[in-house]
Amino acid sequence: MSISMLKGIHRRVLGLSKDDQVIGKNGFVAGGGGGPVIVFPSPDTVALFEDFLTDASGFGMSDTGLHTMTINDTGVAGQFFYSKTGDTGIKGGLQAGTNGVYRITSSLTVATATPAAASRGLVGKQLAWKANQGPGNEPGRLRFGARIKANQYPTATSGDWAGMFFGFTDSGGHETPVYDTGRSGDSGASAVTIASDLVGFLWGTGGDTGWRGVSAKSTAGDSGDQQVTLTTAAPTANKWVTLEVEVTGGVAKFYVDGIPKGSISAPVSSSAALTPCVYFHDTGGATNLDIDWINVSAPRDTGL
Repeated sequence: MSISMLKGIHRRVLGLSKDDQVIGKNGFVAGGGGGPVIVFPSPDTVALFEDFLTDASGFGMSDTGLHTMTINDTGVAGQFFYSKTGDTGIKGGLQAGTNGVYRITSSLTVATATPAAASRGLVGKQLAWKANQGPGNEPGRLRFGARIKANQYPTATSGDWAGMFFGFTDSGGHETPVYDTGRSGDSGASAVTIASDLVGFLWGTGGDTGWRGVSAKSTAGDSGDQQVTLTTAAPTANKWVTLEVEVTGGVAKFYVDGIPKGSISAPVSSSAALTPCVYFHDTGGATNLDIDWINVSAPRDTGL
């Protein structure tokens, strides 16, 4: 293929083939410019985009045949994620309607009032991602993004639990990576980490007033656990919000609707195998969490 290389804005390089096809050296990105980003696959970028328009059950996949992680699966969610649950009071499934949406629904009669037992999660089918993946000595650029909305962002009362997590974890089973034990405003933020390596967004319980960026490195519950306040206003119920986290150069950067809100240095072990996930639990009331899409990407690792 004959390619004509043209210098683009911001000193980036674009390629035009003889068939007028646009070629980008490091792949293609939609959005940006102060808005959310979706990264597409390319020869140099491994990426998945799940729009929840179908599930994988129609492909005849066997949980014990093709999947590489041993977990107690209770269903499927799109082509790239398991649907996981620890309590029958929490349900989830693809929703009829436009765009493709996966909905997780809590119950007023949840049997087990703990985050680990009373939650549902969407978990990637493989631990296929690392913060340092990429060719040679180039820094990785591991990204997670999800467009979500909830009919309410619950706080805990009378010993109930409520929380959400969006990002990466090193666990492939049904394990809520991190949850909040209760707090009094942002200055009193507290969280319990379960996974040894995780990075993402946390909505906790008690007195939450905004999103937090959280991470754990190497060992859960030690000094490697970190968190940063990203927003101080509660998310608006029934309004879509896009949450993105990018780990590059040893720093996790957090974006809400495309706007940078905070960062954490040394968030995870760079060589830890991770999987994307969404976890939700609300043991005190009926709450719906809708997920429009999930996008995950990183440089393709050639092993060199």
